[in-house]
Amino acid sequence: MEIPQENRRASRSTSASSRSARVTLLVTMVPPHVDPVLGDAAPVNRMGGIQQSWLLLTAAQDTFSTAENNQALFDAAPSKHKAREAFDSGHALPGTIRAGVLPDG
Repeated sequence: MEIPQENRRASRSTSASSRSARVTLLVTMVPPHVDPVLGDAAPVNRMGGIQQSWLLLTAAQDTFSTAENNQALFDAAPSKHKAREAFDSGHALPGTIRAGVLPDG
């Protein structure tokens, strides 16, 4: 399975950001599901370091990830200040999000 370059960049940036004390809020948009057996290429394998406030934006009809995959990703992050917003859309999210969606913290 070949992992598209943009997916590898997104996974690396989430991981790097989770290790930086300067980053206080992470926002992840429609991450693709990558089988955890692929190691660091799989976003779910990089969630353990997320302690910052974290907002995960997902799509209900995303062709790259299921609702179950997205929930597993969300559950894998130990942050106490996290929120997930699921849009009724495909992989391309709508142009706006509602106010108040950011996690407390």
